[in-house]
Amino acid sequence: MVDRVVAAWLAVVDEDIRAIRACLVGSAVKSAAYHCQQAAEKLVKAVLVSNGRHPPQMIGNYLE
Repeated sequence: MVDRVVAAWLAVVDEDIRAIRACLVGSAVKSAAYHCQQAAEKLVKAVLVSNGRHPPQMIGNYLE
């Protein structure tokens, strides 16, 4: 189960990396930076899950 969850997070990271590349080709640096932040956050979540931890969930503007 954990392996599938980690793989799912990494698949979304891959989507962000593709978006980063597309943004940089089009000189959309701010959008590329946003996707870099998103990819980094999802990588951290993948590491947490792989170590048996549950990443915090966002509810509105607050962490659960």
